[in-house]
Amino acid sequence: MGEPEGSAEDLPRIAQPDQVWQRASVEFVAVVTLDGESSVEIGYRVAWDEEHTLGARLRNGRLLELDGSVLPP
Repeated sequence: MGEPEGSAEDLPRIAQPDQVWQRASVEFVAVVTLDGESSVEIGYRVAWDEEHTLGARLRNGRLLELDGSVLPP
């Protein structure tokens, strides 16, 4: 495994959960079928990782998965 790029000093300081939204934006929203059921996937761009899209998968209002490298549908 390679060394991480940058340092801890380069990461944004987030003290409260709601402060993350200042550094994230929605890239896409998709309704997808997973395991035969409809789910929602929301892709976010985040300031601390410009190369990847963070994906949140939800079903029935519950978080199923948070993935650090998703592609738009």
